[in-house]
Amino acid sequence: MNDDANINLKVPALEKLLDYAASGIGAVATPLLAPYVARQQGRAKLIEAKAEADSLRLIADAQADARRALLASNDGAGGTLEITQAQITQRLEFQEHKRHRNIASAVRDAATALEGETVPDHEPDHDWTARFFEYVQDISSEDVRTIWARILAGEVRSPGGVSMHTLSILRNLSSRQASLFAEAMRYRIDDFIVKGACLRASDILRDYDLTFGFEDLSLFRSPINARPVRGLSLGKDGTRSYVNADHILFLEGVKDGRVNVEGDVVLKPPAMELAHFCNPKVDFRFLAELAKQLRETDC
Repeated sequence: MNDDANINLKVPALEKLLDYAASGIGAVATPLLAPYVARQQGRAKLIEAKAEADSLRLIADAQADARRALLASNDGAGGTLEITQAQITQRLEFQEHKRHRNIASAVRDAATALEGETVPDHEPDHDWTARFFEYVQDISSEDVRTIWARILAGEVRSPGGVSMHTLSILRNLSSRQASLFAEAMRYRIDDFIVKGACLRASDILRDYDLTFGFEDLSLFRSPINARPVRGLSLGKDGTRSYVNADHILFLEGVKDGRVNVEGDVVLKPPAMELAHFCNPKVDFRFLAELAKQLRETDC
């Protein structure tokens, strides 16, 4: 009975986020989230703005100091560039400032997403949090870091949605690759991407062929190694629902029917885990072209 009570217990999402952050980065998590936990929103914005300004100033100062030191060490040295111990220390401090800023940004964005929510009370997976914060500290791209923040918020809401293996794949995506992946998710139908239904989808996936290397990043199985034509199966009542970006597609046709669509790229499990957190928006031109193809098969 006590176990059931614990399972059904709801707690403020921000308090649970604090548990996750404390698990991953220790006591420093408390000041990061204090403005949100205290619900002092006006003051929170001032604190966040000051922290951001201080962080940017520290980075700018470190860059300027390093530039001056390197130029000074090169004066009269016949083109020889010397790196001193002080410069190495400065570089390490600069790196730590950047890492702290990256972590703080991800936690603040997750806090904003969770503001006002309640979630089931549960113990964070400490191995997962350690891996998450180890990776996110080196993500400087704002667009990519936004995905990480959504993943953290999603883990607080419902743990286990993104595996550590998927985190390791996301860690290695460049900003351009992450942008391409997010765009491609606009054209997925459940676990595959309809390559031939839209010129834009074809262009994107041709870009993937050049930059991604489907197999290397464990996100897709290319048409070479997968079925060239994907079937959309309908139920006994002649209907079936499929996910497309942020919409549900409702198909109606022949009972127990199967509808073929032109070409596909199949998503591997890590891609399926990441798809939701890219916040894809439906492309209605794509849907119009897909609908045209489906009507030709009485669907």
